[in-house]
Amino acid sequence: MPISVKSIQHYLQMRTSDEDARAFKQFDYGFVENMKRYDQPIPPVFDLGLIKQKVRLYCGTKDKFMNIYAMSAILVAMQNSEEKEFEKKVEWGHQTFYFGKDLGPFVDTMERSLK
Repeated sequence: MPISVKSIQHYLQMRTSDEDARAFKQFDYGFVENMKRYDQPIPPVFDLGLIKQKVRLYCGTKDKFMNIYAMSAILVAMQNSEEKEFEKKVEWGHQTFYFGKDLGPFVDTMERSLK
């Protein structure tokens, strides 16, 4: 799975943050660049409460990057979403959603939810 170095750095920033692990922050460029880009010394937090659209989240029980507890916190933070759905996929890992052999039913469900 192709992934950028910046994406990995951003993920590590969020994982190693002393702040609330549920907070999604923009990329931390360091004090000087943050001031240029964000007009503040630390990256701003994405306000998930601003999301108003229908949201469907998936999490695999074998996912090493995301877990069900964090996913639950995300759902709570999306308090203004018109409709929220969460589906736990037993035995799926993070990359299963990209490379899994049994994606047919998953894709069918996604297509139905988009209609």
